[in-house]
Amino acid sequence: MTSISKRKFDLDKYLKRQSAIVDRALEHYLGKYSGASQTIFRAMRYGIFPGGKRIRPILTLAAGELFDAKQDFILPFACAVEMIHAYSLIHDDLPALDDDDLRRGAPAAHKVFGEGMALLAGDGLLTEAFHLMTDADALGDVAPEIVVPVIHELSHAVGAMGLVGGHLVPDGDRVADVACHYTGFQENARPNRVGEVNRDCCGQPKSRE
Repeated sequence: MTSISKRKFDLDKYLKRQSAIVDRALEHYLGKYSGASQTIFRAMRYGIFPGGKRIRPILTLAAGELFDAKQDFILPFACAVEMIHAYSLIHDDLPALDDDDLRRGAPAAHKVFGEGMALLAGDGLLTEAFHLMTDADALGDVAPEIVVPVIHELSHAVGAMGLVGGHLVPDGDRVADVACHYTGFQENARPNRVGEVNRDCCGQPKSRE
C-alpha cells in the first residue's frame, strides 16, 4: 500500500485512476459476452457501461489498501459490488418501483430493452456478481475461508434485510431510514457490519488478539 500521509492527497486524481481500473476490470470480466448477440447480454452491459463514479468499488479497493491487501485479490469483489449496484439501479427504474425513464441522462434500461428484458438484465448482473466472487480464475490465491464470509455478509446486505427491503421505506421517513435504503444496511444492523465486510474482503482475521 502506498501511504497517502506522506504527500498531498489528490482525491480527484485518485478517484479517476481507481475508476479506470474498475472499468477495465469490468470490461475484462464481462468480455466473455462481447461476441454474444443475445439481447440479455447487451442489456446487462447497458446497465454497467458507461457507469457513474464507481464509488462503491473504489471504496472496496480503498478498504483493501487499508489492510495492505493486494489489489488483484480485491478487484473481483469490487466489481461484484458494482454489478450488484447496477442491477439495483435497473430494477429501481422499473415502472413497478421508482418508475424513472432516465438514468444518468440516458434512457433507462427498460425504455431501451423493455420491462421484461430489463428485469432479466438486472437478475443477470446480480447472479454474475456472485459467479465472479466464486470464480477460481478471477480469485487466484484467495482462500475459500475468506470468500465464504464475504458472500455471506454481502448477500445479507443486499437481501430482504438490506437493499431489497429498502424498497419498502416510504417517502418522507427519517433520514436514517433513507440512508439504510441506499446503503443496503438496516438501522438495527451491527454497527461494524460495513467494517466486517471490508475486513473479510481483505482477508483480515476477526480479532487481533
